[in-house]
Amino acid sequence: MDTWALINAIVVVFFLSLAPLYPVIKRHYRFFMHLVAGVVLNTVLGFSLKYLFLVPRNVGFGPAFPSFHTQTAFFIATMMSQRYPKGSVILFVLAGLLGIARVEKGLHTPVEVMAGALFGLLFGLWMYSTKTKKISMKEIARQTIHFLAVLVVPLSYFFGKMYALLFIAICVLLVFIAYKVPEVRRLTAVFERNGERSYLKAGIFLGVIAIVILLFDWKVSACSIIALCVGDSVSTIVGMYLGSHKVWYNPKKQWEGTLFSFFAVYLFLFFLIGRELAIFVSLLTAIVETIPKVDDNITIPLAVALFLKVMGV
Repeated sequence: MDTWALINAIVVVFFLSLAPLYPVIKRHYRFFMHLVAGVVLNTVLGFSLKYLFLVPRNVGFGPAFPSFHTQTAFFIATMMSQRYPKGSVILFVLAGLLGIARVEKGLHTPVEVMAGALFGLLFGLWMYSTKTKKISMKEIARQTIHFLAVLVVPLSYFFGKMYALLFIAICVLLVFIAYKVPEVRRLTAVFERNGERSYLKAGIFLGVIAIVILLFDWKVSACSIIALCVGDSVSTIVGMYLGSHKVWYNPKKQWEGTLFSFFAVYLFLFFLIGRELAIFVSLLTAIVETIPKVDDNITIPLAVALFLKVMGV
């Protein structure tokens, strides 16, 4: 292993394990959770940008622009230096060394590394300065279930529509049992919002997924379900956690959630329908999700499915 490869390995380990543990040692647990959330969102942002620009690389696999390693290092360095200013010089020197190592190893060009550093720096400054809000475990549990419904996509691909529809029917039956049986309902109450008939919302959610699977071919139904499950969940969680700019025509939605909904859906759909269509579908999902006074569990999958059929998918 040459010197630059060793530097690359050491700095990567530092930024992905040792640096994030420092807030835990200092018992700054809230900042640690904020940092972890930021790393997750930075990952979504970084890979979305890679597959938006699609700049080929000479060595390795996947698109090259921007350098994700450099972006992550500068993001963590920025977040940590804002919280612990005394270590800022060391943090940025190490992040810079990682960028140089990526160039010296031929994995990235200087432009790709500088772009990664800029994106990481700007996102770190924004993430640290944004006022976060506490999300209830009830909402996290609810959105996790919402997100995991995307598993019906590989189920329908590997085993066919009938097995996917059977799985959905079982889920609907479980929802009905949870509503009718008091002992079970007490357990499922963790997924319910106050004052909302969650069993009805769950039934509509599952019913629309079943209709999309039944009416459209696999690729169209897969894109529609991904747009619903991924887009809506990411928009809700990010909006609740980081949202500080309300959508002017729908105050219940935040632009931060809408933006990351676009990136998350795009990252999934790129591998199914390519860059151009994935951009349009992600944009459509983000727009439809913000429309007020309608149930996006219905509008998102149907809008995406109809759009793709019009486009000849």
